[in-house]
Amino acid sequence: MSIQTYRDIMFVFGPPSGDRYEMVKSTAIRQGETFSAMYRKYLDGLFTSMEEDGLLDGLFSSVLDEKIQVNKVFPTYKMWMKRDPKFEKFYLRPSEKTAELPAIMVFPPEFTTEC
Repeated sequence: MSIQTYRDIMFVFGPPSGDRYEMVKSTAIRQGETFSAMYRKYLDGLFTSMEEDGLLDGLFSSVLDEKIQVNKVFPTYKMWMKRDPKFEKFYLRPSEKTAELPAIMVFPPEFTTEC
């Protein structure tokens, strides 16, 4: 078995469902924004609070069975330039062609332990 070293790990977020989707959608429409832009703003707040609360530290500590500090979280997004039915929730208007899916990246070489 070979050992793999990961330089980065990306978590990509699809659209929410239910009330949360309706909240982001109605806010985007009311403010004349795309769903992608409004969803990214919404998640930026969550990413900041996740970082402040140490949620990712706890997640990786649990997975690796060792107390871990992630140290570096990079909010980003994946973009699709052509309208795609699988991203239909991201299109609020017929003229919209792109979808931006929010993501966060973490960098395992930046992780530290208590040592």
